[in-house]
Amino acid sequence: MYLRKKFRKFKYKLMFWWHRFFKKPEEINDFFIYEDFVEPLVETKKRLFATGCSFTDVYNYSSPWYKEFKYTTSWPEEVIKQLRGDWSFYNGAGCGLGNDAICATFFDHVTRVGNPDFVMIQWSGAGRVPIGYPKDCKLNKTLHLDPIAWYNSQHSKKDMFQNPEWRHDQAAILAWSNKYKKIYYPHRHIKFGIDNWYKNIYIVQDYCKMHDIPYIFGQGINTLQTTSREDNYMIMEYIENHHMYDQIDQDKFIGWPTLLDGFCFGEYFKKNPELIIGELDTHPNNDGTIKIAEWYLEKVKENYENFIR
Repeated sequence: MYLRKKFRKFKYKLMFWWHRFFKKPEEINDFFIYEDFVEPLVETKKRLFATGCSFTDVYNYSSPWYKEFKYTTSWPEEVIKQLRGDWSFYNGAGCGLGNDAICATFFDHVTRVGNPDFVMIQWSGAGRVPIGYPKDCKLNKTLHLDPIAWYNSQHSKKDMFQNPEWRHDQAAILAWSNKYKKIYYPHRHIKFGIDNWYKNIYIVQDYCKMHDIPYIFGQGINTLQTTSREDNYMIMEYIENHHMYDQIDQDKFIGWPTLLDGFCFGEYFKKNPELIIGELDTHPNNDGTIKIAEWYLEKVKENYENFIR
């Protein structure tokens, strides 16, 4: 045991010095996970921090139904065009991210880079739980699992889900998610999801208030996707009667409370097909991303008018 520890210590030292002296500069970045963060001391522009799921991480989203479609802009790009002064932005979004991961990208950024000059977050579905997919599943590009929403895709009539390979992976994911749901929240998935959704929104909001950082939030997809109308009514009731309902700054949240009298981006796009990629893919197209930017800018004008050109 003693020799094993000594060898392990020697191995780590050897790895360190190898990367320190023998790696080429462009190769050193491959050794680190967060090489794409800007250096705070070099930053001269004001910085917008944006994050979310695929509605924000548009350049890494490729529609499986419309291969020819390409994004030419993202909503953070459109937003900074209308902000007063010289702005850059950091996009911490990722396709399929849940709210725990979205919250984590924010705090990872502020602790590594420093506080941004503006924060805009597009929150995701509350059912996206940050655990991994089964090992034998090929759909492992994202680290979230939505035990409720995956049921919908399993029974989807969209062509992609009729592909035998996809059907096999979907079945594996569904079985995995159902097993997880039974273990961790068998009868309380709605309460768990909404509580967690509120928690993430509140702690980012509270941090921004404490550090005097202007912020605007919005909801990208349904707060919590379910398979029954009864569950939807339970979600609406639980959101409205939640003890944190009045703790959320509604003036700085687009479409609050996202259900009831409010809206989320995804539901708006379904009712406005000219803003989506196509009938089989309700992700926003380029006009849709511009629309999202307009929503954020409207809230900026209402709450921080001096930021608008």
